[in-house]
Amino acid sequence: MPVDDGKTAPDWSLGIPSADLVQGKPLLGKLAAQNMLVPKQRLAIVPFFWSQHYDVTLRYVGHAEHWDEVRVEGDLDARDARIEYLAAGKCLAVATSNRDRESLAAELAFERQLAAATAQ
Repeated sequence: MPVDDGKTAPDWSLGIPSADLVQGKPLLGKLAAQNMLVPKQRLAIVPFFWSQHYDVTLRYVGHAEHWDEVRVEGDLDARDARIEYLAAGKCLAVATSNRDRESLAAELAFERQLAAATAQ
């Protein structure tokens, strides 16, 4: 990752070299500084996005640039849902509406997968 690259981060789930970075500008700065001292430091965070519009909260965790299956649980019209984006049976990202705990649980699961993958 280039030191001055303020827009991209590794896509840990598919092995694709980059994915939009939706968080962590401070982490990116720290990584850039570390790479000036010790090259090849990797950014290992789970991307997430959240937004609130009046009575609707939207959360997105993970990264799914391509998927072959979408699973919807709940009621989108009632603004109470969980949407999973999968490729080859593997969950790549989770979007929720007004289900913050489920979003946090998905983020924790992705963090555990990332930790296991980077420990190898």
